[in-house]
Formats: sequence, C-alpha cells, structure tokens
Amino acid sequence: MTDDGVTVILKGSFDEMWASKLSKVISTYTKTDGSALSEADFAEKDVWIDIVTIPLPDAYYAMYVPLGVSVTVETAWGDVLHTNLPNAPHGEGDYLVCRVGEDGEPDLSDVWVLNGVVFPEYYDIHSGNEPAYAEKLFDNSHVHRIDTRLADADWAGFLADPISKTKYAADVVIDGEVFHNVTFSTKGLSSLYFVAYGEEESRRYSFKVNFGKLVEGQTYYGLDKLSLNGLFCDNTWMKDLIRVCF
Repeated sequence: MTDDGVTVILKGSFDEMWASKLSKVISTYTKTDGSALSEADFAEKDVWIDIVTIPLPDAYYAMYVPLGVSVTVETAWGDVLHTNLPNAPHGEGDYLVCRVGEDGEPDLSDVWVLNGVVFPEYYDIHSGNEPAYAEKLFDNSHVHRIDTRLADADWAGFLADPISKTKYAADVVIDGEVFHNVTFSTKGLSSLYFVAYGEEESRRYSFKVNFGKLVEGQTYYGLDKLSLNGLFCDNTWMKDLIRVCF
C-alpha cells in the first residue's frame, strides 16, 4: 500500500489488518492508558502502537451474524470486510457494527465487522438503559414457553366468537413465572377472519396480552403489552425469527 500520509494500517486481535483514515483513528481510538491520540503518534513509519476504542455509552448498533454465515461489507474508508472467515476462531459468530446516527437510527453509511470472540471485550451489550424484559424474554439462545389460563366459560366464548376480539381476564405463565389478571384477546384483521373461518388446520390465532389493563401498573419487567403471532401461513414456525436475525 502506498504511503499517502493520511492512511494508517490497523491490526486486530487475530492479526487481521485493514486500512483507515488517520483522522478517523484519532477520533475513534485512544492509547491504552486512555490518553488521546495525535498525528505525532503516527509520525514514525512501520511501528505498531497499542490503541483501544473510545468507550461511549449507547453509541453503537450491532447485528449478530451466526457462525457459518458470510456477509461482505464495504467500509466508509473503502475496505472490504467479511464475517466468519475460515482459519480463525469466531465464537458463535461475528458482528456487524455501526454508529448511532443523529436521528437515533443505525448509521449504515459506516459499517464494520468485529470478530465474535473479541466483541464482548470491546462492546457492552447490556446497556443500563435496556429494559429488563429484553434480556429475559427476547433472548433467542433458547425457546421460551408462554401458557395462558382462562376460565372454561371464557374459553368457550372465545371459540364461539373469536372475531369479536373480546378481552378475557386470564393468567399468563412466561417461562414458569405467573402473572395474574392480564387481558387476553385475539388480534388481526383479514388474517383473523382467515383463521376463524378457514380450514380446521389453519386455526392458529394470534393474540394480544395486556399486563396492566386490569391491574394498574402491572408489567412484565417493563413490558406492558405482548403480541403473540400465530404464524398461520408459516408451517416452519421459523420465518419471523429468520427475518429478525438476518
């Protein structure tokens, strides 16, 4: 690579290397003791110096890429990076990382790849602002179980007229934890009619659970409402999960 005076070479934890603009490095990294970088630190050629990412709260978005899945991105500084390349450990998979834009959304103009082994060392994904329900219920490392308990008469009424979307008092059990006096109802528009009046094997309703309708202030660890998708058109039961993950 030709020395243009404004580009530096970075080397990762697994000796992977990429190019970046000097100005970006100075604004993104610090020395290991926390002191700021300057152009003078890079004046000596062909010498490696240790640097670390500047810690910033809630400053990045990250998307997990499962092991075995290859994604290619072109960085804002013109380099081409790949996830889960062979001949290097990746843990359970690499991550695509970008900054939070001024509008609070991912800034997709500048996306880079971080190895899955070192990702937890550099990024804290358990933000103090993250609601408790996100970690408890939306953790896809295992299959969660949700059971609903209704009175026999209410269940009979539900089966007799699912289109009415009547809100029934119920108990909901999430991963073994019981929440009393929630409301339970069907949800959907045309999909609800299709399920209610279609073939018997299509009777996979979608539901709404409201934790605080009957008990003021009751939530599931900060979550006040929960939608349960019946996936009536998906015999694999996997399409929503795949769409979210990829």
